[in-house]
Amino acid sequence: MTPPASNEADDNRFLLTRREDIKAVLRQLGRRPELVTMHFNHGRESLVTAVLGVDDENGEVELDQGPDAAVNRRAQDASGIVCLASEHNVSVRFRLSGIRAVERADGPAFRAPLPESVHRLQRREYFRVPMPVARPVLCHIPGPDGTVHALRCADLSLGGAGIIDSAMKLGLAVGDRFPGCELEIPAVGSIPVTVEVRNISRHISRDGTAGRRVGLALDDISPRASTQLQRYLQRMQIALRDAGRDD
Repeated sequence: MTPPASNEADDNRFLLTRREDIKAVLRQLGRRPELVTMHFNHGRESLVTAVLGVDDENGEVELDQGPDAAVNRRAQDASGIVCLASEHNVSVRFRLSGIRAVERADGPAFRAPLPESVHRLQRREYFRVPMPVARPVLCHIPGPDGTVHALRCADLSLGGAGIIDSAMKLGLAVGDRFPGCELEIPAVGSIPVTVEVRNISRHISRDGTAGRRVGLALDDISPRASTQLQRYLQRMQIALRDAGRDD
């Protein structure tokens, strides 16, 4: 079966290109392991495999061979291979080239240079990701008097955020819309955004302080900022899974 076509402009929003991010996704696929389908010869042939490991020193990924020796040979001769997998309800796609057969203690395998990029698409684009407390993401909201309120994000997605307002000094009501806001994201910087209040609920902090949790819809995010946010969320999801918090 031919792997599904994709829209290049949309793909770029979900593309991982940092070597460490790519290795983290491949290692995550190998932990269960998740099934990986290799498509080659213009999608006319495929074989099912699994990631066996990532070689940091040589910059390579190792995958299991299929049961059919003839198909394995044709895969080695293919000019390019598209690999598709699913990891925790996330669609993963990457390309391999230059694969070769190797022998492991537990049987034959494939080796190939690490892919240059990995396309990782959350099926629910607006899936909320819990935000770290140690390096918080802050939502800066200007009040009517010009005071800017910095509120910590408890969770974040491409389309919304849940913020914790312990001080409750900013007047908020469902439906209020605040242009000129900013998301301050560690290692990313400030992202201009408009927020709209969707819901407000009571929140009790760990120290017993009563405050409120405010659900916000995010709007007016530029395409470049949306890409930055998507990549940050992907890194946070990977970090959570590596820490064993998403099992």
